Amino acid sequence: MGLPPTQSPAASGGTGPAQPNSGASGQYVRAQDSRMPQGGQVWREYDLRPYLRRVQGLENPQQPLVDWILRETGTDRWFGSTAGLLSVEQDKLRVYHVPEVQAIVAGVVDRYVHPDLPGYAVSARLVTVESVNWRAAALPMLEPVRVETPGVEAWLMSRENLAVLVAQLRQRVDFQEHGSASVEIVHGQSHEIARWLPRSYPQGVQLTPGRYPGYQVQMGQIREGYSLRISPLVASDAQSVEVMVNCQADQIEKFSPLTLDLPVQPGAPTGRVQTEVPQVASWRLNERFRWPLDRVLLVSRGVVAMPGLPGNATIFDRVIPAEAPRADVVLVMDCHRVGNADATAAPLSPQRVSRLNYHGRY
Repeated sequence: MGLPPTQSPAASGGTGPAQPNSGASGQYVRAQDSRMPQGGQVWREYDLRPYLRRVQGLENPQQPLVDWILRETGTDRWFGSTAGLLSVEQDKLRVYHVPEVQAIVAGVVDRYVHPDLPGYAVSARLVTVESVNWRAAALPMLEPVRVETPGVEAWLMSRENLAVLVAQLRQRVDFQEHGSASVEIVHGQSHEIARWLPRSYPQGVQLTPGRYPGYQVQMGQIREGYSLRISPLVASDAQSVEVMVNCQADQIEKFSPLTLDLPVQPGAPTGRVQTEVPQVASWRLNERFRWPLDRVLLVSRGVVAMPGLPGNATIFDRVIPAEAPRADVVLVMDCHRVGNADATAAPLSPQRVSRLNYHGRY
């Protein structure tokens, strides 16, 4: 995708009159060759080599950059009445759009090629508290943050107050830190933690006339678990950080039994078959947060379904309980410098970018 750097988009069309073309799928698809429409758009190429040198070995390292451009500009800008083009080819980002959009793109690219910003990372940890009364004691230490998603709350805290809060929470029997969900994500990258547990159950039956016993039980499968994806990007002045959080969780609350009376072949012992209908509780979180680097962000999804049982094991590495538990789910995020102060001294390896690690800032 994209045009050669020496060729203007406006000159890419044919010189003769536009001719209708039949699509590859047949006579019902028709198109016309024409020149690139002009509406004040500018063609620019952005050099990504300073960024790509630091992330050698990563698969498709340009994708997080493209994702952030689309977040900043909005996807409608690229599919509306004003023609636009966004293309990545090896170490170049090619953009054809109006100057306003080009300025937004340049701001995002600057944060990726900046020599100092790769020295930052966001540590994230998932904790749960069964009772919401923990908020009463924490209220003086919490500074509310505006959130768009209904039912979600977020607060800023100092790191010192966070240490006090966690010390209080660790004395509670209903508090649990989910160590398998802690992760460190380097500036500009994305990381996803996913834990899903498949469950099989008798979903229905298929009648088989002429075959003993006259029916066949059809098995279904449903999964329980969660996925958490975090994408951080530090501001150019290194005073704040933006994080996109995407989380989803599905919990099997129970299987409701359903008994079916079926016709059977002669000699079959019974025509009663028990199937099951799953009852699932789900929740989603898709939110973007921005906060200063000298503070810590807490995000609560509220009291929601949490797959698994209390205990020291990970929340999805055990059997489903008889009653689905509920808990206040809190995500704690802290942006800080990592490694050597000279962030450009060595390239970031795939293990460094996506390693499961959490520094003891509590």
